[in-house]
Amino acid sequence: MPSILYSTTITNLPLLPMAHLVKTLDVKSLINLSKTADIFKQFIQLLHIPSGGYHICIRSHRVDIYIPSRNYSQSFHHSSKFILINAVYGIHEELSDLLPGNLDYFNIDPDLVSYFDAFNQKCAVLSVGEKSYEYSEANVECMDDCTPEDLDILLDGVDFQKGLALNGPKELRTEHYKIFNIDWLQVRNSSWITPEFLRKLKNKVIYLADIWTLTEQNINEFICDMRDGKINENLQVIGFGRYGGWNTVSILQGIQVVEQRDQVYKLPEYDPRIMTEKFLPRGFNSDGFKIKVSYDFIRNDGIKCSIQFWRSTIRIYVWNQKKEGTVMKKRWNTNDINGSPVKKHCQHSLL
Repeated sequence: MPSILYSTTITNLPLLPMAHLVKTLDVKSLINLSKTADIFKQFIQLLHIPSGGYHICIRSHRVDIYIPSRNYSQSFHHSSKFILINAVYGIHEELSDLLPGNLDYFNIDPDLVSYFDAFNQKCAVLSVGEKSYEYSEANVECMDDCTPEDLDILLDGVDFQKGLALNGPKELRTEHYKIFNIDWLQVRNSSWITPEFLRKLKNKVIYLADIWTLTEQNINEFICDMRDGKINENLQVIGFGRYGGWNTVSILQGIQVVEQRDQVYKLPEYDPRIMTEKFLPRGFNSDGFKIKVSYDFIRNDGIKCSIQFWRSTIRIYVWNQKKEGTVMKKRWNTNDINGSPVKKHCQHSLL
């Protein structure tokens, strides 16, 4: 329906029906209506129609702005990176002026490294770059390197409140203080992460992909330290991924585990914005996530933990329920669990 017909229809309606009609309009129609006259823009603003949250992705030649809950997207293309960055501010301000809401997800291409000081948004999740295969080989070769000093400028400027994803395509190294305590952390091309660095992390949910520098022994030692309460008391889920997967027996060596099946793990507090990146496995939601097979152990404080091997990834889930630990201890005293847990696992693998 053209904007002039919207304005004619609305001006002939009583106030309450007018409000109901405006609230049913899609985003594009609301924008068009707001541009017909200031009175319509002011009326839309008075209704405080929620957006449901914004997602912004900015590449070297393109900006995409999404409002997922309202099925709306808008793109802007330009060869000038400076103009693109100004467009981010302008478009987001125009939209949020009509439909207030948080910036839930802000994705920035590392090719914009020389403009990192221009970003000062507040967002829930900051994402830098994409998976390597999202870029052509030629684009990666001509892309400027992003040094730790460069990346720290971006991390200083953007107030990301829940999560950080450092994706690549090149390594994005940093020891910025924010990386250690943010709730959700994801790092791809993460072979720069050492066992010592891993031990310093205090995040609740962690996913480290392409982690070639960590061996099975390193993961085993990490689990033992976890069990003994030496590291990261905040941890809820941690994942390690690399092509080719892991040697299960080496990782479980010396750890008292019991094989479990079909358990549903839930985060203590689920925030759907965590699914904007691969902090958690696909299929995770507010109802939890079904772990088909796991190897469970009890931390020294009585909390149950589950180790899951799935394709090329190992994930460790902390249940945060002491009653689960009690159940596990009882099961270890039953007659159907005999011998070394690792040996028991080997027997299952050979069947």
